[in-house]
Amino acid sequence: MRSTLLVRCLMTAHGKRTIFTNKYEKCRTVKCYAGDNDTAMVKGIVDALTAAGVNHSVKITSKNATRYSPGRSLIVRLPL
Repeated sequence: MRSTLLVRCLMTAHGKRTIFTNKYEKCRTVKCYAGDNDTAMVKGIVDALTAAGVNHSVKITSKNATRYSPGRSLIVRLPL
């Protein structure tokens, strides 16, 4: 299974409906908006990617919610 698809499936399983996938020169990123209690989702993503042997990094931004953005984001970076 492609690693981006795996991450998207896990995010969807945890109730995330708005998910963004971007491709850059050296990596792909999968992003969703994260709530305060999304630690189970993060742990599931990290465990699944580690078990699949995929290099990855996970970052949660600490941006506050604004009129244009719901707030914190979970970004999973997958090197190409």
